[in-house]
Amino acid sequence: MPSSRNQEDILRRIVIAIDGPAGSGKTTTAREVARVLGLQHIDTGAMYRAITWKVLRMDVDPRDEARVGEIAGETRISFAGHGGGAERVTADDTDVTEAVRSLDVTANVSLVSSYARVRKAMVRLQRRLSAEGGVVLEGRDIGTVVLPGADVKVFLKASSEERARRRLKELEAKGIKSTLAEIQTDIERRDLLDSTRELSPLKIPVGAHVVDTTNVTIEQQVERVVEIARDTATSLASLLVKPGETNQYTSQRRWYAFTCAAVRAITRLLFGLRIVKSETFEFAENHIYASNHRSNADPPFIGAAIGREVHIMAKESLFRFAPLGRLITWYNAIPTRRSSFDRNAFARASDVLSKGGSLLIFPEGTRIRGEGLGEAKAGVGYLALQTGVSVVPIYARGTRSLRAALVRRPGIRVVYGHVIRFPGRETAEPTPENCREFSRMVMAAIEGLHDEVEEA
Repeated sequence: MPSSRNQEDILRRIVIAIDGPAGSGKTTTAREVARVLGLQHIDTGAMYRAITWKVLRMDVDPRDEARVGEIAGETRISFAGHGGGAERVTADDTDVTEAVRSLDVTANVSLVSSYARVRKAMVRLQRRLSAEGGVVLEGRDIGTVVLPGADVKVFLKASSEERARRRLKELEAKGIKSTLAEIQTDIERRDLLDSTRELSPLKIPVGAHVVDTTNVTIEQQVERVVEIARDTATSLASLLVKPGETNQYTSQRRWYAFTCAAVRAITRLLFGLRIVKSETFEFAENHIYASNHRSNADPPFIGAAIGREVHIMAKESLFRFAPLGRLITWYNAIPTRRSSFDRNAFARASDVLSKGGSLLIFPEGTRIRGEGLGEAKAGVGYLALQTGVSVVPIYARGTRSLRAALVRRPGIRVVYGHVIRFPGRETAEPTPENCREFSRMVMAAIEGLHDEVEEA
């Protein structure tokens, strides 16, 4: 059994993402969960509300996407205090804690939050505030886009009528007049807008725990989320590698380990390789490593940087030259066709994962020539959901231009993100849509690492 100390250590660094539609109780639940567990509450909804408040205060038309985006990039938002009702939110040094809950702000916040520049600015801040762990965040895309690697992902839901009743009660307590019908109509309008918008629509994160709050008290839903968090800490603690123990999942054949060490040493010397890992603890589990793809140098450089023996999904054409084919086969390459779903290749990869092996895969499916990232194919989601193996997102920089890296401008970086797990198996069935959605979540995590590295 894991020690209570290990559980407490993990719980102090845990990241909890609570998503759900308007009025489902996200903010109150997040605040109380943070208070009970002694974590920091980050009110992400208040960030978007603060931008909306400033837009309205400046008499800017909320439909002016360009100007609203500029305001978001210029506004300084910060929080003071912790969970339990003590936190305050400021925008440009002005306390806007109450102001951001006005009806005007509520009526416009979905539109403002749908703009790409606004979301990018807020997501960057949310990721930065969460980097050290020990936080609870709530919103509409925390588990799907902002922090797919959150240790606990919860989706709260409730009927629109119940959510309207709650909102009416809040407004009456503040002396604001409205009707249940008006509020319910507005909530349903926001639901439609949030769930159908092109950028980061409201969705249940794959693997999230769904909690229906329609017929429960706030105390009960807080208790349920706290229970999920504690169970998660217990589960993770059971996987911890104890001091002096050997992690069976990191074992390597001697020649394989020697080759990887040599590649790392040469890459550090010639190309300034730097490996950055986000995980604080070491767990006894195998992984699917999912990386962006810029160059033919990615498989050997990234594979060597991982520090454990991995199998690699490689394009079939590489095996046509017999000597090269035999060499990369010895280094665990699995040939796969790119033109269509290769059932044989994915069956082999699934078999490797089911037996405790680890796998390196490139979710984009092919090399991306430009500076940005490509769209993820469904393959990584298919493997993860079929086998239940967690995914480690990786962002690699500098492999596309080795000549520049040779003089260390800027040098090669291999950056690991937080492990993406899905303990809530009831929402992680390997359906085609779940596979596609989970692949998008993995790509969102890689994009977060990209932003972290490129904008540092």
